[in-house]
Amino acid sequence: MSLKFMSTKNPKAMMRAIVDQILTGHDKEAALRDGKLISLRVKKLTETLTNLQAEQLNTQQELRRERAKAQEEQWTQEDIDKMEAKYKTEVEENIKKQTDADTERSEQQTEGRKSDEKFKELLEDAHKKKK
Repeated sequence: MSLKFMSTKNPKAMMRAIVDQILTGHDKEAALRDGKLISLRVKKLTETLTNLQAEQLNTQQELRRERAKAQEEQWTQEDIDKMEAKYKTEVEENIKKQTDADTERSEQQTEGRKSDEKFKELLEDAHKKKK
């Protein structure tokens, strides 16, 4: 709060300055919290994507082992088809989850950039008001 408003004899101007300072401080704190929450969400979504990718790799390795086992044990084509259909479904579900998580992460990153811009504007406004 600038001292020039405190020394003024106009109580309305002083109250406006106080309220303006409080609102600016509140907006900055809210923008910071919003940015931190977005950052945490992006981090969590990135971890989710990493886990889904590892899960898909494991599924693919499992499928290779099952194919080798089927060949060794001379499974019927029908049994091989069932086994491959099961793994195909798992892989497709995993890919959908990865796509959803990646889309959400991208949206959160966009929100983060908007939040950063808002915070920057609030800081610039506060700086201008101090002058």
